Amino acid sequence: MLKRLDRYLLKDSVGIFLFGLLSFSSLIILSTTLPRMQWVLGVPVQGLIYWLILQYPLAIVQTLPLALLLAVLLVVGRLAQQRELLALQAGGIPIMRLILPFVLLSIFNAFFTFYLSESVLPTSNAEVADKWWRLVDGHSGIGHLRQQIIDIGDFQLYFENADVNNEDMYGIRLTEWRDKELNIILADQGRLEGTTLELYNYRFLRLNLAAPLKDLPAEEVLRGFIRGESSQNNPENALKITSEKTLKQLLASDGIGAFEDSYSISQSYQKAQDPNAPSEERRMAWIRFHRKINWPLSNFSILLLALPLSMIFGYNRGISFGLCFLVFLLWYVFSTVGQLMAQAGTLPIWLGLWSPNIFFMFLALLLILIYSLKR
Repeated sequence: MLKRLDRYLLKDSVGIFLFGLLSFSSLIILSTTLPRMQWVLGVPVQGLIYWLILQYPLAIVQTLPLALLLAVLLVVGRLAQQRELLALQAGGIPIMRLILPFVLLSIFNAFFTFYLSESVLPTSNAEVADKWWRLVDGHSGIGHLRQQIIDIGDFQLYFENADVNNEDMYGIRLTEWRDKELNIILADQGRLEGTTLELYNYRFLRLNLAAPLKDLPAEEVLRGFIRGESSQNNPENALKITSEKTLKQLLASDGIGAFEDSYSISQSYQKAQDPNAPSEERRMAWIRFHRKINWPLSNFSILLLALPLSMIFGYNRGISFGLCFLVFLLWYVFSTVGQLMAQAGTLPIWLGLWSPNIFFMFLALLLILIYSLKR
């Protein structure tokens, strides 16, 4: 059961926490929107507002630890400024007893972040990418996927052109490697319906790249190389291939626009563990997985850092806000640099992606030691 002190601290913290969450998440959305303003001028206001609202789930996930930091700095800082900490100590209540309400808040943040990352962000991130192209182009962004190599289930998809109005693809090529056999599907036209790719007027080839090439007539070499061939020119019969993603998810993950990917935590883990996926894809999936579980668990490292900061610097609200922005900047720099180094192979994946947490936990322990020695 929560005691009166806990309820008192939570009552003071929740308002500040919600204010910080709204402020920091809105600031992140504004920072990502400003570079794109030249393309959204003149678009319908309702559509633009809807697109901005769709970005809040991701922004909330990224700013929950900062809102917690602000709440701790202001609440504990006010207690220190008004000598209430001394009163608590005089009453036999240790300072570390104050941590319980904030631990509960950080646990809530962690579970809420896990929920958003697993169940909400895959859909909202895909909607953000799709809505963006409909705002600036007036239609689906499928045209921005043309002439790219896109993963569709076990195949790699390439198409030459697209009809942006009805979302049809033309000049399609799918390739799939199975050991030393290459499966190729060529189609005149196709369409992605949900997670099903439908191909029309298609031709299938299976090439055996392990076929012997020495001391054989050219005709026999060709027969050994081409293991199978079939075609279907009836426009009523479609070849259906299951995709891992919808068109909206492809636009978020593979389209041009620097949008957040539409993978959930479990999907990232499954892709990283898939023995049939190429090694580079598994590696990128591990990077996504570590980054996504890093978000919820960062609440605990930020809480550990917030406690000594509030004791040492929390006497002034201006300094508290400044510290929040400084922590945000350091977190962004460490996260970006660590992920880039992990992608380049300069650092192990776990070290590159967890470097912000490691740094802030080390800094927190150092500040706790300094505060203890000063007292």
